[in-house]
Amino acid sequence: DDAPINVVLTEQITVEGTSDVGPTGMTISGFVSPSAAAGVNNWRVITLDTEQTIPVYDAIEIADAPAVDLALGGTADTTLEEGFGLFRLVQGEGGVIAAGTVVRVEALNADFPVTMTASLPASGDDPARAWTNTDTNVEITTKTIEFIAPRTAAYFLSISHADSSVGAEFTYTASAEAIQMQIADGQPTEVTLQRPGHGAWFARSITAGQRLTWSVSPGQDSDYTPAFYMFRNFTDEEGTDIFGQSLRIGSNPLITGFYLTYYGRGLSWPEAWGESLFIWRVIDAELGGGGGYTLTFTGNVQ
Repeated sequence: DDAPINVVLTEQITVEGTSDVGPTGMTISGFVSPSAAAGVNNWRVITLDTEQTIPVYDAIEIADAPAVDLALGGTADTTLEEGFGLFRLVQGEGGVIAAGTVVRVEALNADFPVTMTASLPASGDDPARAWTNTDTNVEITTKTIEFIAPRTAAYFLSISHADSSVGAEFTYTASAEAIQMQIADGQPTEVTLQRPGHGAWFARSITAGQRLTWSVSPGQDSDYTPAFYMFRNFTDEEGTDIFGQSLRIGSNPLITGFYLTYYGRGLSWPEAWGESLFIWRVIDAELGGGGGYTLTFTGNVQ
């Protein structure tokens, strides 16, 4: 139906068929909101240009699965005996996660290719959101997801085998934690990215008329390749608090190489953006987060 909670966010579409016969089938992969209704569902496939709508009857059956509470700061040892693991991320004793929290979830000790999705169901006019363990900008899949919670709500985490394999022999430890951002005060700060997918998070308040500066360099004997993503938290003109808005330089969400060095000398904050909390998520551009590689970050507002 038209309810936003039942929208499937497609990641990949595979069309079957031959040049002689033409398309004979289509396989769609993506995400279904945890709050989607259970049972057999009809689909309507709508092209991005809305020029074509394809009805698909009895296309998918959604089964309810109990979610295991996974508190930030906690772990859960489990298996893939049921085909996947579903967790409800909570803060404290069953509490929802507060907007602006930096969340890191991991599949530890997982000796198999992992597919992970952190998701946020739609609520009212707020759309559903999803984050995966694949970073297309650095072309790497890890066993970690990091994101800024855009609103106070219940978040979910699903973990499965990347090849859709099922079996109790696939054991792992699901882990969730809240990451404390460090203040970028103009002083060099050395950090270590412990595992692929890990980022080092820094933040600094900024307002119109000020300039951002930054530098990122490898530690001694480190193979680290400097890169970072930019975000901001702010209050819009309607008084709504916005958390984790992604920023770009030009069309580039990943700041590395020339962009990192050149603009790091000083980037003026746009007058129209007013007061914001500017956030850096510093990663390794080559290894998706490194494996014990050290870096030195210096960020400031002038």
